[in-house]
Amino acid sequence: AVGRPLNTIRFTSVQENPGHRDWLGIILSPQSSNCVFEYTAFSYAESALNCTQNTSPFISNSTFSSNYFYAVNCEAGSTAVIRDCEIRYSSFSGLLLKNDSVPTVIGNLIEWCAYGIVCYSPSVIEGNTVRDAGSSTFAVGIDVRQTGNPITNVEIKNNTVEGFTTVTGASTTVAIGIRVDTG
Repeated sequence: AVGRPLNTIRFTSVQENPGHRDWLGIILSPQSSNCVFEYTAFSYAESALNCTQNTSPFISNSTFSSNYFYAVNCEAGSTAVIRDCEIRYSSFSGLLLKNDSVPTVIGNLIEWCAYGIVCYSPSVIEGNTVRDAGSSTFAVGIDVRQTGNPITNVEIKNNTVEGFTTVTGASTTVAIGIRVDTG
């Protein structure tokens, strides 16, 4: 799906009053090849774009807004390139980089997501701006975690993480810019 700067291709709800989870999202199967999403817009999906095992989509200059779980999910073996996108208002994570995926994430703006980027895998995360976590009770800009074996070969360079504030009230709010869990 290749749109133009002033003529984006839209993937969205058909509801008159759209809301989170109105549609499932797009799932790229292992048989998907040469997938390009450029100048596209995704909104109101449960999870906008799911890159399953061994897919390698190129996603650029696209917007993701008001998707429920995450904008882009990279599964094992996915080598997605996600660059120059705007990601806003995901209830969980802007980007979810799961075990054994090897994505490249460059130059994106991610804001108003509880977690900006959650990374469980070797990845390149460079030149992104992650900010304004919103009203979540726990918020992290870039969260590198391990499950099982330690993660190696994660490159986190020249990112800007801002606007994470701690709020007190009935329940404690925790806000962290970058968290790296080494086990």
